[in-house]
Amino acid sequence: EREILANPEDSLIVSTLGDMVRSQAILYQNGKYRMWYVDNKRNIGHRNVCYSESDDGHTWKKREICALTGKEINPWHLDLTKIEGKFYLTIYDLWNLTLWESKDGISFEYKKEVIKPSLVYGSFYSDGLYRSSLIKDNFGYKLYFSAFDERKTSIGLLRGCSLMDMRISSILADTPSFLFLLKAYFVNRKRLISSIKQ
Repeated sequence: EREILANPEDSLIVSTLGDMVRSQAILYQNGKYRMWYVDNKRNIGHRNVCYSESDDGHTWKKREICALTGKEINPWHLDLTKIEGKFYLTIYDLWNLTLWESKDGISFEYKKEVIKPSLVYGSFYSDGLYRSSLIKDNFGYKLYFSAFDERKTSIGLLRGCSLMDMRISSILADTPSFLFLLKAYFVNRKRLISSIKQ
C-alpha cells in the first residue's frame, strides 16, 4: 500500500524540508535514504538544491542547501547519480541542462552545459527540454532527456566515452512535414512579436 513519506502541509515537514520538495532524487546507501531535491515556494525568483537523509524514509533530518559553484543557476528539475565515487547532478533550469560534480554530495562544481533547445524548426528538441537521467554502463556514459517541439514530447539520448564528449545519438521521431514546419515558423514568429511588444 502507498505510504505518505512527507506531507508538505505538515508544519514539522515544512520546518525540516521546506514547503516544497520538487524533483526528488534518492539514493539508498549504507542503510540511509539520501535525498536531493529542489525547494521552495517562498524563495521568490530563486530556488535551491537541497539535501536531507533519513533512516526510515519517514523522519528526515533538517535540510542542507547544496553549494553550486562556477555558474549562476535557478534549478527547476534535477537528477543525481553516483558514478565511480563521485556525485553527478544534472539540472534543468527552465532553459538548458547543465552537469555538476561533487565528491561529498553537498558542494557541487559546474562542469558544462550539456544541451539547450536547438531552436531549429523540425528538431525534436527545438522548443524545450525537461528532466534528465545520467548513467554509465559498459559502453560509456548515457544521458536520457525529455524534450519537446511544436507537436509532442520525445525522449532524447546523449552518449559518449566521457562526460565531456557526449553527443546526441538517437531519437525515435518522425520527420516533420513542410506544413508542420510552416506552422511552427508562424507560431514562433508570433511569439517573438508578442515578446517585443511587452
